[in-house]
Amino acid sequence: MLELEHGVSGLAFNLEEDDVGAALFGEWQEVSEGEPVRRTGRVASVPVGEALLGRVVDPLGNPLDGQGPIETDETRPLEFKAPGCDRAAARERAAADRHQGDRLDDERRPRPAAS
Repeated sequence: MLELEHGVSGLAFNLEEDDVGAALFGEWQEVSEGEPVRRTGRVASVPVGEALLGRVVDPLGNPLDGQGPIETDETRPLEFKAPGCDRAAARERAAADRHQGDRLDDERRPRPAAS
């Protein structure tokens, strides 16, 4: 995460020796070329937990409902590896689906008996 003047934050996504690309969150109109930028040392994350129940937040987890800050110490990174799945089970389902055909064929053709 990046911190710019005027309270604008950003997410660095293209780091080169003399150039940095970033997605800006906030009043980006306030940002101008050559303005100082500091890295926060944090990974982009959002608050999680029961404190969010019934709250209205923006995509970064900032409250929008006027009920004050979200009281939680739990966070989750915005980007994380999706959990894996059993590929063999997925292949079996796909093989079973191949026998069904399209809906018009299904009406004319008997389905295999379920086991």
